[in-house]
Amino acid sequence: MRKYEQNAPATEIISTRVKDQVRYVFRTPLWRKLLPLFLAGVVWIVPLVLDYISRIPAGHPAVAVIKSGVVWLADHGILQHRTVIVAWVWLALMLVWFWRELATLTVTPVSIIRKMPLLPARELKWNDADEILIEHVERIWEGKATAMRELKVYAVRRFFDLRRRRMRITNRQFEGFHQVERLAVQISVPAICRRKMAEMDRRRRPLFFSQREPGTNLRLVLYLAAIVALVMAFLLDKLWLSPTFEPYRLWTLYAAVFFGLLFVRKLFYYQVGIDRHNVYVMLNSMVLRKAPIEAISGMRSNGNKLGIEARIGRDGAEKTFFSTRRFIRNRGVLLHLIREIRDQRKRTDEKPITLVRTDIPVPVPVPAPAETMEAAVEIPETLAETPEPVEES
Repeated sequence: MRKYEQNAPATEIISTRVKDQVRYVFRTPLWRKLLPLFLAGVVWIVPLVLDYISRIPAGHPAVAVIKSGVVWLADHGILQHRTVIVAWVWLALMLVWFWRELATLTVTPVSIIRKMPLLPARELKWNDADEILIEHVERIWEGKATAMRELKVYAVRRFFDLRRRRMRITNRQFEGFHQVERLAVQISVPAICRRKMAEMDRRRRPLFFSQREPGTNLRLVLYLAAIVALVMAFLLDKLWLSPTFEPYRLWTLYAAVFFGLLFVRKLFYYQVGIDRHNVYVMLNSMVLRKAPIEAISGMRSNGNKLGIEARIGRDGAEKTFFSTRRFIRNRGVLLHLIREIRDQRKRTDEKPITLVRTDIPVPVPVPAPAETMEAAVEIPETLAETPEPVEES
């Protein structure tokens, strides 16, 4: 059973300051370094004992019993020179294991670095991070205490990259893995949000977070290949000439239909979109419903479950806007984006309205209306002289 988590509470851990920069260093447990050396020593016991037996004098009282044991081992193919070869090969493998356990993990506010002895360090900057995934794997007869937890940090895929660069860390590799999780979430999620918001403003398009588990594209390709192979096998008559295989011909068609249903189920998926104003629920690329950012009243997540409540409708009551039990990719970034945009709009709405001053002088003086008419209209001289009145007798 796999569960995915992308949010964790804050914690305070011990750090070291190097060149005025906070660095959190994690190392493998001591017992993991000593275990390969111990196993290498255990395997070397067999050739050393056989070499010691070959040096025992013939007159020793225990020679008969020991020699009979050596003969029994030789009859089963366990010879001294073979045990030496196996011991050297085993020692080489244990030394490789011991070398891998000398790795160190360093987390800084700028990047996450994994260092192996004699090799260049692998560094992934938080500004280049595209997705962070915390995977909780519980196998059969296994509980939460012994389950394996994986932290995967994916980088932005470049144009020339066939696949995204990633850094994978498990709780069985380094001490304080829960602290690595918290640091990665606290540092990477805000960095990814800043880059996503800048991308959203530049493209003027919503951001989409799909309801697809890792490896969905590979499964679609495998399902499609199985459908094509089964249909071709069903249509090829030469395969079914034998009476032994003839009853199974119809089953290939049933299997093709089964894989076709799986293909269709994986082909359609929900996704959540967000921009500066609204949150969208979409089926592939078709918008099913939307809600303003200000209407989002609550968000909850537990394991693979995700729920978003909003005050929508005429009554303004709180309702479930979106709920799913399937995993949403980059869910932590989605929740952080909703909170960040909602808080930004709230701060903008709370700012006081600036009044416009009316006593500011106009840069260009406007002439009076009368002066404007005199300047625009020229009165003729004949009309300007007033005629004298004529007296009647």
